[in-house]
Amino acid sequence: MIKNVFSNFGKVCFFSSILSILQAVYAYYNVAPSTLAEFIRQWGMALLFGWWVEADSRQTRYWPCYDFGTFVFFGWPVVLPYYLFRTRGLRGFYLTMAFFGLWCAPALAAILVYLVVDLR
Repeated sequence: MIKNVFSNFGKVCFFSSILSILQAVYAYYNVAPSTLAEFIRQWGMALLFGWWVEADSRQTRYWPCYDFGTFVFFGWPVVLPYYLFRTRGLRGFYLTMAFFGLWCAPALAAILVYLVVDLR
């Protein structure tokens, strides 16, 4: 049961790492990300967070409202921490930080690459 949750989290991590590589390539060549890349980064992460919560809620059997996955998709910065604290207690804080880290990872990778290239 827990293995399935971590495999779903691994898919979210994989998507974040692909986006990080993409943002790093944009930063290396010093060009602005395309509109499609920005769209995928913003909405793709929200979609995957909603998908992860939906898959996890089947494991925890906690479903506060009928269309909770859509609710997470549109309001994940508030709803995701609520869900994690509600289902895991204080341990949900660590998972909340992991999700926010995954969301920030592409931007941090771009900043790091830009600084390294700029200092060369």
